[in-house]
Amino acid sequence: MRIALLCFFIPILCTCGRAPLTTEMATVVGTVRYEEPRRLLTTAFNITPADSLENAPVPTLFASPLARQPLAGPGRFQDRRTVAAPDSLRGTLPLPGNPQHPFAVAFPAVAIDSLPARHQRSAPLVFPVGKRALSEQESLVLFFEPNDHGTPHRIQLLGPTSSPTLSVPAKTLETVPAGVYQVYLVRQGLHKDSTALLRLSVQTEFFTRSAPLELWD
Repeated sequence: MRIALLCFFIPILCTCGRAPLTTEMATVVGTVRYEEPRRLLTTAFNITPADSLENAPVPTLFASPLARQPLAGPGRFQDRRTVAAPDSLRGTLPLPGNPQHPFAVAFPAVAIDSLPARHQRSAPLVFPVGKRALSEQESLVLFFEPNDHGTPHRIQLLGPTSSPTLSVPAKTLETVPAGVYQVYLVRQGLHKDSTALLRLSVQTEFFTRSAPLELWD
């Protein structure tokens, strides 16, 4: 932070004024990935301008500090931990105007338990994926991995949706050949926020465990 003093002298009168204080905006780009089978949460942040962080505390997640990644470059932090699936991400970020600026990002869990074990391809595949509908910045990807080690397939459903119950149209489902698959879901989201101090962009991914699904004609 710099304070500029401008003084103008004229005969008899001296007027000294101070320019307004300015705070540089920080840009934070993050990625968060949760793998349900391993209960593994991986978080990475890239904060700029990095020179403002030289003597600042590191970011925190759930009150625990993230590790600096000097080999990846200044302003980069990462964390890996084994936890139960969180429904939101909360922590602090070191900003030029606030060394412990709080942040919160929604991180809705995904459930694969309601996926049927057997389904006819000519009918829509309808199933709930959790407690929250997809927002405009979210999507759900279904990955189909054949038991015979053939070519995997994927179907992406885009938000927003009106409810947490999603439907794969029969026409879309028929692009996946009949067979037995291991299926897992990935809920993807892009969360953005902007304040006077911060421009935040966080990409989230929630990977479920796999479940068997037979598609038949």
